Amino acid sequence: MKKISIDQYHSIIYEKDDVAVEIKNVNITEEEIEKKIKNLDDIGLSFQYQLEGNHLVMNFDIKGEHILFDQVRTKPLSAWARLGIGRKLVQIGEYFEHHKEEVTTFFRPANFLVSVAEGSANVWVLYRGIRNHMPVPEGYHEEPILEQVKRLILMIFSTAHYDELLLNGNTVANKTALSEYKEFVKRLTKAKSFSEIEEAFFVEELELFSKEENARREHQKQSLPLLDRIKERKWVLIGGGVFILALLVAIPLMGMGESNHSGPDVSLSYINGLKAATAGNTEKAIQLFDQVEFEKLSLEDQQVIVQFYIQHDQKNKAHTKIQSIKNEERKQQLVKLVQGGR
Repeated sequence: MKKISIDQYHSIIYEKDDVAVEIKNVNITEEEIEKKIKNLDDIGLSFQYQLEGNHLVMNFDIKGEHILFDQVRTKPLSAWARLGIGRKLVQIGEYFEHHKEEVTTFFRPANFLVSVAEGSANVWVLYRGIRNHMPVPEGYHEEPILEQVKRLILMIFSTAHYDELLLNGNTVANKTALSEYKEFVKRLTKAKSFSEIEEAFFVEELELFSKEENARREHQKQSLPLLDRIKERKWVLIGGGVFILALLVAIPLMGMGESNHSGPDVSLSYINGLKAATAGNTEKAIQLFDQVEFEKLSLEDQQVIVQFYIQHDQKNKAHTKIQSIKNEERKQQLVKLVQGGR
């Protein structure tokens, strides 16, 4: 058994596959626990509890393989898995920022578990408390939540330890950043809002996708690097490169004129851009895609344009198109699809 004292009121206990949090000096009812903190949707592990007077014990439901947050750097996780963990930390941070008048937590490595499965990873918060009914963890209100979240993210992409970042500031990570993440870490340390952190993730993900595509092209030369995905995603390769085209759109287009398409989600510039790409005229295709009203396209068509930009060294255009989407849910869906097509 391993017990970590966070402060005079909070302790975390690890024992084999069980994790518990003990909290003293609480003033809370079972109804409040059930309603406000027992289940936090997609960011926190659910728990069973024992409430005796002013003493509360949370016993968390651990399923599957989990590691302590501190162990992330010692595991052979892919770059995508690391970025996924970082993005989840942003999601958790935004939740507590938006609900800071209602709930509290502590952004320290001991309070987070990482689940690992088939090369992917996810992160979950353990302790969360109800403000004015449970003790506020030491240091929680002494620093913006943004900086506390950044500290955890920077631990994933540098060799800096938590205490080192806490004592000397998050900018220390610039000196200890892992070689492949130096520019990313610089962008993170400069971020002044959660939206700027998300911007840094967008840029890093697009660059990573581009590097993987370039490496795949170099390795396979004139072969079709995405051939194994045709059946699964209903895409085909056109031209001599690696541009992917939605099969259900591509087939009708082959015999279509420039003005006889009336589909609700596909504009004339998009259709002609696809035709230019099919003919191998990359420059014209890019010009036409630039004119497309991107937000009016279907999600699949948006993905086609973004990946075409990336595969033809137009990462800035891809990033601009993604950022132009006002609907945050659609924006996240597109990012996930781009990642899934890597």
